[in-house]
Amino acid sequence: MNSKREQAMVGLFVLVAGAVLVATVFTLTGAFGGTAATYRAYFPFAGGLEPGATVRYAGGPKVGRVEKLQLDPKDSSRIEITFSVKSGLPVKADSHVKIMSLSPLGDNHLEIVPGSEKAALAAAGTILPSDRYVDFNALTAKINEIAPQAQQLLKTLNDRAGELQMTLNRVNEGVESCRFFDRRESCRHSPGGARIAAIAHDSNRFNRASGPDARR
Repeated sequence: MNSKREQAMVGLFVLVAGAVLVATVFTLTGAFGGTAATYRAYFPFAGGLEPGATVRYAGGPKVGRVEKLQLDPKDSSRIEITFSVKSGLPVKADSHVKIMSLSPLGDNHLEIVPGSEKAALAAAGTILPSDRYVDFNALTAKINEIAPQAQQLLKTLNDRAGELQMTLNRVNEGVESCRFFDRRESCRHSPGGARIAAIAHDSNRFNRASGPDARR
């Protein structure tokens, strides 16, 4: 008698555990949240997304999942991604999607970027525009490609800075030698001396005008 009771209790426990498991799965997948709306987008590179990948709205919590990935039947150079989101989500006609990650080491997910406030809601089945995804390897290759040009540019800038410094040093030396140009007639008649003298003259006038005596 006790054996039958124990079997009945075990059977009841298994049924309850199974019901809880099924309810949990349905809750996590959004099956109790009403009819889901399905959309599509095309990407030249899918960023490693797989069916079941998370769909987020404006960087918020999970709002849907990726349902299917396949080659575009009309263009084999891009991937068609079909995804579903919970009903009532304000996906607008000018919303767009992109592949991104919340952290450098996190898994990629599909991100829905909100549209404008006045735009109409996108009908289920709409093909949403997508932003091109640039993976880390492609970014590294691009940096390596432009590195020689960047180094050459830095070298050229350093050379020009050195030439400019030399020119400024010569000008400073000329201004210093002609500081008292009014008393040195030879400086005014030397090559470039008139110009340097004019600079020094204007500098002296400015110093006198802005000095303590001028503010009294």
